[in-house]
Amino acid sequence: MENRRRLTINPSSIYVFLLILSISLSIAYPIASFAITLYYLTISAGVLCVVLNKQGLKINRDRAAIFISCLLNLLYCFVLYLNADKSIETTYGRFISTEIITANMLLMTALNNVEIYNSKFEKYITLFGAAGILSTFIAFDRNTLLLAISRVVRLNGTIINGNMYAMGMTVVALFLVHSITSEKKLRIFKIAALLILFFLISLPSSRTALLTLFAGCVLYFYFISPSNKKVMRIIQIALGLVILLYFMSLFESTSAILDRIATLWARNDSVVANSDQSRWNLIRLGIEGWRQKPLFGQGFNSFNQRSSSVIGFSTYAHNNYVELLYNTGAIGLILNYLPKLILVIKLLNKVRIDKTNRFNCALLSSMIVLLMYDMAVVSYYYLSLNYIWIIGASYILRNSSGPYEHVG
Repeated sequence: MENRRRLTINPSSIYVFLLILSISLSIAYPIASFAITLYYLTISAGVLCVVLNKQGLKINRDRAAIFISCLLNLLYCFVLYLNADKSIETTYGRFISTEIITANMLLMTALNNVEIYNSKFEKYITLFGAAGILSTFIAFDRNTLLLAISRVVRLNGTIINGNMYAMGMTVVALFLVHSITSEKKLRIFKIAALLILFFLISLPSSRTALLTLFAGCVLYFYFISPSNKKVMRIIQIALGLVILLYFMSLFESTSAILDRIATLWARNDSVVANSDQSRWNLIRLGIEGWRQKPLFGQGFNSFNQRSSSVIGFSTYAHNNYVELLYNTGAIGLILNYLPKLILVIKLLNKVRIDKTNRFNCALLSSMIVLLMYDMAVVSYYYLSLNYIWIIGASYILRNSSGPYEHVG
């Protein structure tokens, strides 16, 4: 009897697709009702995949550490939320987002049959970038976009956080740089897409996003360079970035962000000085509050309320590490960052062993950049800045599990 080829769909692929779609939409619609519904649908699909997983969970030390820390973080944040001040408008949304991020990280760790490998990973990132840009441009009205492009206003405000949007696109740009340097196929179109991304990243005038993009490029080329050419490669990249900055200064649409970067060194500028002082005051406020309750912190989302009573308006600490310490204490900080540190260390070891795998170098660079970025923003409740950790967990753990390794 002639064998007929059957079309089979891996249920975990549906889960990952829903995950990327929901996280992409979170850039523009973080707490919209339909977005929350999609998040719950995604988690339900992930739970179903775990239940139907015939291979079973392949336990090793790293996978177990990430799984347990995510599980404990879910319970820990839930307990903190029960005792939190529900009158603060942002408390519920940040709690839900935090639980969604942690739950998906846990599910990705529990699933060992997700077919994520190099080429597929990049397709997911491309999907994230396209859906994220599209959803953002749909969320904003045409006048707001035109004003942002003409530099009258920054692409920031009530719909999305411009810094988070810019950083999400920064990670996409890093993998686009990797794709350009790794294969010649469609290179001219990829370069054009990269230039468009540079322009989009400049719309919110996020200094941190642009500077971390440059840092990520330097890290990537450092990792892929032979040992005897690393210094020369860094010099070449630095010169290339200087040339890029020069051309950006020629256009009004991109020159504004360069002006904001220049203010980092303009200490005689009273506006800049006040801004820097405000950030340091917020960080100092967070450290002082953490010292009062070093283990469990002041309570979930309590920094928002404390800043209001001290400086007159609610804001965040402009530092993810400090805000987590203040809100959740040392326990919360460890539970949040332990999985990330495990993934970075494992990937760093892989890069040291095999420097020819440029994809690993791009992934490692993006993860280090995200850790750097957390020193300037608060990201623990933003799905758009955590998708690399969630998808990366499956890729890194699967590609370090012996016979289950799948290389594309």
